[in-house]
Amino acid sequence: RRDPPTRVDLLIIRYIFTVFRQCIIPETCALIYLQGQIRAGAALPEDFPLNLWDMERVYEGVYQFLEFFAVLTESEDWKQLLVSWEIVSELVTLLRELDASIPKSPLGPIPSAAAATEALGSASSAMQEPQSTNEPGTSGSAPAPVAVERPYDSLPATNDLAATATSANTNQPPLAALAYPSEPVSPSPSQAIDSQDPSEFEWRNLKKLVVLVLSSLVWKAPKVQDQIRSYGGVEMILACCNFDANNPYIREHAIMCLRFLLENNANNQAIVENLKPRGAATGADDENVGEASRERRGGGRTNSDVATGAPGTVKDALQTFGEETEKKLNLRQNLTGP
Repeated sequence: RRDPPTRVDLLIIRYIFTVFRQCIIPETCALIYLQGQIRAGAALPEDFPLNLWDMERVYEGVYQFLEFFAVLTESEDWKQLLVSWEIVSELVTLLRELDASIPKSPLGPIPSAAAATEALGSASSAMQEPQSTNEPGTSGSAPAPVAVERPYDSLPATNDLAATATSANTNQPPLAALAYPSEPVSPSPSQAIDSQDPSEFEWRNLKKLVVLVLSSLVWKAPKVQDQIRSYGGVEMILACCNFDANNPYIREHAIMCLRFLLENNANNQAIVENLKPRGAATGADDENVGEASRERRGGGRTNSDVATGAPGTVKDALQTFGEETEKKLNLRQNLTGP
């Protein structure tokens, strides 16, 4: 049996979880909420405070936090500690905001069987063609010399190699034409990043990782089953049982989490049984699911609920979690009215 956690380990984990609860989740949900407002036309893309490079750093940070908690759930001692801290609140809040603000990506077009067969036949015929080689002493045109580009030379090569290439084959362009142009053809990485819209960031695989952590927590844990229900997580897990190209296999992960969530729990099973089919789901239906879960909880708002997509959400998040969040996101002026 493994040794129990030491006091130093507990203090380190508590500090990491405190940063996750008080800084990471509110700021990440505020960014996702602003993305949803921009998609809905309630804000302008110019109001988004971060560029694509910053969004990548935020995404990697949140992802590493979730991976760290996923590793902790493999130990029963650390799992019980996270359950006592109600980490489910932060996970359900992040899942709700992602589901409400980031649209699901549909399945791309599937190539037809005829096109796949034609591509396979052309590839096999190309492999069977014999390669023509010019051996020394055989008749035929001499092979053209290989032109080697030298990106670090300030001047193009115009020595004997260029003269040999021209005399061997007059149709070959001179090496001066192979030199790099005065202006670069492809934009630099910084220009490529600036040309993309950071408000369209997709947060790939983040929702799937949240469902995975919830599955690890709720497995054979009746207390976690009740916590997820109290924070409206049953509806959020059900909303993840659809295909999403930005989160591959999230449907399978959600179904497994739903199985653990309903196992030997009559209250959670009653929520699913009372659902009625309403046809194809839309973005408005997803928002209604989130609002219904809040109403079922009695309208109360926890620290995590401050970061969800209710009216005045960003303003409340900035006021609740301090001036540091306000300075980083600079969302008060853009999203709050007079």
